[in-house]
Amino acid sequence: MKRYVVPLLAVAVVVSIVFAGCAQPAPAPAPAPAPAPAPAPAPAPAPVKPTKLVLANWMIPQFGTSVVLDEFAQIFGERTGGRYEIEVVHGGALCPLQKTYDTVVGGIADIGNIVLMDQEKPFPLSEVPTLPWSFMPTSKATKAWYDNVYKKGYLDKEYDVKVLFTFLSPGEELVTVNPINSIAELKGVKIASAGGAVRPVLLEKLGAVPVFAPPPDVYPMLQKGIVEGIFIGAPGIKFMGWGEFLRYAHEPYFVMFFGLFVIGMNNDAYNKLPDDVKAILDEIDTDAQFSVKLSKTTEDLTTITQEEFFAGPGTNIDWSAEDKAKLAETISPFWDEWIAEKEAKGLPGKEVIDEFYHGLEALGFEDPALGYTP
Repeated sequence: MKRYVVPLLAVAVVVSIVFAGCAQPAPAPAPAPAPAPAPAPAPAPAPVKPTKLVLANWMIPQFGTSVVLDEFAQIFGERTGGRYEIEVVHGGALCPLQKTYDTVVGGIADIGNIVLMDQEKPFPLSEVPTLPWSFMPTSKATKAWYDNVYKKGYLDKEYDVKVLFTFLSPGEELVTVNPINSIAELKGVKIASAGGAVRPVLLEKLGAVPVFAPPPDVYPMLQKGIVEGIFIGAPGIKFMGWGEFLRYAHEPYFVMFFGLFVIGMNNDAYNKLPDDVKAILDEIDTDAQFSVKLSKTTEDLTTITQEEFFAGPGTNIDWSAEDKAKLAETISPFWDEWIAEKEAKGLPGKEVIDEFYHGLEALGFEDPALGYTP
């Protein structure tokens, strides 16, 4: 029996080794690879800086016209989706009133608030509103001018700017430091006057001494005694300090020598705009809505100024019927003289006057011109 001991023992050893090997734990799985780091987020695109256009405005910010220009700038920026903005520079900080047209044409400003009659360059057909028209609301007169003259292309060759808006301001009033009780008392009195076709010549024919004075220049002239009164629109009495010196307003108010304004844009600046932005500017004054609104600010301000003036230090002097008749007689020849002068230069002076006249008639104004009938 002993001869079996070694083999059996060997078998047992082998079996135990096999089973021992099978009983060992399986090796641990290899660790999973670490996740790749997430890519850094792409940087947010930088905000697009809007293209800025500069509007030169000689009026102070509080003036109603300035407020409407600020409104226009805001609406324009919104309609371009913020791609463009208009910075309105108020108070003549960019250029004086009488240099506004040249500043825009020269590209120093992209847009300007231009009083045509006070510029160094003449605008012959634009003198029509400065002729002696009957007293009427300027906002309505603006609509007649827009529809019957501007939109019909009479002024296309007159301006070297892109016209955005065109509007009329109220006519001139004779307001003085001392009372003027008759035309005879006007003799030798120095009166600050804006430009235009009629104002200076009319003052001369009535015996006064006209002194050309853009509105911003009137205050120091009154302060230094260079002039003794104004033949300019009333709002300056309230907003430009003229009321410190002026005490007497004079009837009649039946004659209007409108001021003509253009909000004009440099042609190159306009032509460089994308077509959709040009369309915004072209459509923003559809049916003269902005032009009329700008005119209404000057109309309302004139009324407020008159009310405050007469409620305060102001006194109204009503000229006699004889003096009013003499004024009308003095005014009447201006029409034929003006027409003859323009026709001699090949300009359609009478045609433009008649278009404006009939436009005013269509709005319900009878006898809209003083001393003239087509």
